[in-house]
Amino acid sequence: MGKLESQLLPNIYLQSIPLNFGLRLIFGYSHNSRKRDKRQQRFRGTHILLYYKVKAFNSGGNSSDLSETVSVSLQSTPDKVKGPNKPVITSVTASRSGQLTIKWNVNSHPTCAPPAGFKLLVSNPESGRAATVDNMEKNATSVSFSYGMWLDKDGWVKGAIKAYNDGGTETATFVYNHNTGQAIY
Repeated sequence: MGKLESQLLPNIYLQSIPLNFGLRLIFGYSHNSRKRDKRQQRFRGTHILLYYKVKAFNSGGNSSDLSETVSVSLQSTPDKVKGPNKPVITSVTASRSGQLTIKWNVNSHPTCAPPAGFKLLVSNPESGRAATVDNMEKNATSVSFSYGMWLDKDGWVKGAIKAYNDGGTETATFVYNHNTGQAIY
């Protein structure tokens, strides 16, 4: 049978299915898709509410009253938020004034979500631990910083550009040699 909209319950669709032994299953269902506010974690889920009633028929065409209504609520889990695609460093250049400029891009990919922002991480030459030197907006494609205090004893600056969002992080690394003016990324 086709779908019939319930006169008693708006947005509830009814369907009747004949079963074995003279039983007929009559059920109604509602289907709602929902999305959360953009500021909250992305949520794409489906909520289905099913209503069931059973009615028995005999060979003479007589039937019982409908059973009490039973409802079942089914809800899909929200999609996992995808992490950002890895940044690709396109250049690392030093100026005479002691500034190091890193440029990058992030290609879109169907298995990744756009980054919420970027961080410039630079290795502390004394501890070897990464320090956040700068935070950038989601549309940033370059950053400059004074690199003198980040030089290790051999003249190297080691760092990374980290893309992040609610689904995770991706990092692209670089090293710059102050003595030779060469960068590896």
